[in-house]
Amino acid sequence: MHVVHDGPRQAPPAPSYDVPVQAGRTAAHRVRRADRAGRRGQRLTVRRRHPVGWKMAAALRGRASTDLMDTYHAERHPAGAWVLHITQAQRVFANPRPSADAVELRKVFTDLMRLPEANRHLAGLMSGLSHSYDLPGDHPLVGHRVAGLDPSLFLAGRPVLLDLAGILPHDLGATRAQPVDGLPHAILVRPDGYAAWAADTDPDLDALIGNPCWPLMA
Repeated sequence: MHVVHDGPRQAPPAPSYDVPVQAGRTAAHRVRRADRAGRRGQRLTVRRRHPVGWKMAAALRGRASTDLMDTYHAERHPAGAWVLHITQAQRVFANPRPSADAVELRKVFTDLMRLPEANRHLAGLMSGLSHSYDLPGDHPLVGHRVAGLDPSLFLAGRPVLLDLAGILPHDLGATRAQPVDGLPHAILVRPDGYAAWAADTDPDLDALIGNPCWPLMA
């Protein structure tokens, strides 16, 4: 079989990336490197790509400055360090030729895993769902994952302001929803499901409007 070439082929010109895309490409590269941490790192990688995605989209659409991409490292670097810590700890249990001390440690650990509270704690650690961010705010929920919400609220990939008790002014455009056990009366939830702002009573509207996620709702 003869292959006929119609002349030398040239690669398409490299695209010109602006600052937000370059920042996003750098962050995405860091995400791919986390894959090398094993299965724990793979689960973490899935959770890391979401923060990269919504921040990159906000910067590209002009709804946020490129400074938003700079927060990625500060937020996710501790999570990456935690994965390495857990991976190193697991080597004690995964050793096919454990020492006598390691065998006894396994027995103690097995007993602990039979406790429901310890089991839930370990499940949160292994899945990464218990990880929290050091975000500005006085409410204890800020920086933590918000559980029990309808996933369809986040289909637009933007922060969602929830009013679960009718305590916010109507002109803020909050989504009214039924109260959820264990959640505050009002929450500003990031696209990745973490609370950026929260209030139980007498909400601090200045802190809400000054929150970095507020401009991303437009």
